[in-house]
Amino acid sequence: MGNMCEASSSPTRISSLDKFENGPVFDESPTIQSASPKRRKVNRDDFLNLGLIGKGAFGSVYKIMKKDNGQIYAMKELKKQTLSDHNLETVNFLERFVLKSSECPFIVKLRYAFQTSSRCYFVMDYISGGDLHRVLKKNGALPEKVVKFLVAEIILALEYLHTQLKIIYRDLKPENILLTETGHIKLTDFGLATYIKDEHTYTIAGTPEYLAPEIIARSGHTYEVDFWTLGILIYEMLSGQAPFTCEDRNVCTIQNLIMQNKPIYSPKISSNARSLISSLLRFNPKERLGAKSFDDLKRHNFFQNIDFLALSQGQLQSPLETVAQKNKVEQEESLSPIKNEDRLQNSPLNCLPIDDFSYDPHLENETNALKG
Repeated sequence: MGNMCEASSSPTRISSLDKFENGPVFDESPTIQSASPKRRKVNRDDFLNLGLIGKGAFGSVYKIMKKDNGQIYAMKELKKQTLSDHNLETVNFLERFVLKSSECPFIVKLRYAFQTSSRCYFVMDYISGGDLHRVLKKNGALPEKVVKFLVAEIILALEYLHTQLKIIYRDLKPENILLTETGHIKLTDFGLATYIKDEHTYTIAGTPEYLAPEIIARSGHTYEVDFWTLGILIYEMLSGQAPFTCEDRNVCTIQNLIMQNKPIYSPKISSNARSLISSLLRFNPKERLGAKSFDDLKRHNFFQNIDFLALSQGQLQSPLETVAQKNKVEQEESLSPIKNEDRLQNSPLNCLPIDDFSYDPHLENETNALKG
């Protein structure tokens, strides 16, 4: 069995920073331009930085405002040198592809992308209702009615990734499930995503409690890992914690529990929910519910009262709308301004430009109009 005994890093969380009107804290290197003479591409100087949202292993996320129209966005800043040091250049492009290409209402959308000599920037939708991790931390287990609704939206997002974009997510977890102010979900952070290929991939990728057995065993994996993580997520939403975990989050202990695959169900979890979870947590990836067809997953008795078509068209009200609105207010009151050490990290470091990275939909529309 493969060993992945490494300390896990704290997740980056998206939240709101309206009350901190700080000036830009971006790096001082000039933005790389390759636009037509009629109109330049959007760059770093077009945005006012309202504050630091969170920091991860490979970069930071800011809340920003576009100066010309006051539109609020979230901006992910990635250091080129860090991407190069960890051989993540391809991952960077894959995340850009997913965010730019997606037309799914349950996936965060890319609005702009640009670069300086030392950094890459993704400008995305700003999602103000907090994340599912915050909801679970505050409330513990969620009512089955709420879980059913949220999971149905997550299934639609995964179906879009698998069938339309041919992408394996590999990082489904509460921290990466954002809530809009009306309580609907948006998947974010595709830094661990990969393409669905004919052959298996052997990369160790994911959060310890959510790793599928085939990832731990290094036996090769493909899209079925997303159904395993869905089963783990449903269990955590219904019980308040993941089925395979321990108090000190020791990775080796967690892996052993996963390989034993003996979840303990609370009496509060219904028989339909148990059936769904056990159908997803199959040791054999090919036997997991959804592996053959997403319709098999949607037809499970757990979702008997869910109209997936109406849900995909935004016709159903979320049971978490009030919770999401409260989260938005609470986040505004609990955030801190940017610290000095965050400002000091912006010394220029020259790296080669990344070809075909920048994205400005307005310029692309103009170019397409000229071609037409």
